[in-house]
Amino acid sequence: MSFANNMGTAETAGGGEPVPAGEYWLSVEAAELRQNKSSRGSHVWIQCGVSRGQHEGRVLFHRYTYEHSNETAQNIGRSQFKALCLACGLRVEGEGGSRVVIDDRTGQPITGPQCLIGREFIGTVAIERREGYDPQNVIKSAPPSRSAPSGYADTDVGF
Repeated sequence: MSFANNMGTAETAGGGEPVPAGEYWLSVEAAELRQNKSSRGSHVWIQCGVSRGQHEGRVLFHRYTYEHSNETAQNIGRSQFKALCLACGLRVEGEGGSRVVIDDRTGQPITGPQCLIGREFIGTVAIERREGYDPQNVIKSAPPSRSAPSGYADTDVGF
């Protein structure tokens, strides 16, 4: 029997429906700087897992614009990525144009998004619906907060 013929009765794997919109404990499982489709810019791609609660183990993906020909789009993306860094416990030092994000584990400026791997944060998750695509989760915000998401008891806070 050929390799292709062995797939006939297998179910298609997939995440199914997106998790309901709301606040979740998320853990960064992968992060990298990737070139965008036009090859004229880049974005920070992250993979997060829901780390606590009813939907624990579900996986979400998100992109933050990092370099773009449109300065407004670039500023929005970098601002959102900075918010994620702060939500993950990193800090900002410096003034004006020389502000840098510092990795609290090393005390040094971050060198890439990989420093977020293994960090947990509270994220506000929404469901995005776009024509021609299945509904998918997006991380709408990651406020620099150390409090538990709504609906969680104080004992659920791990730090």
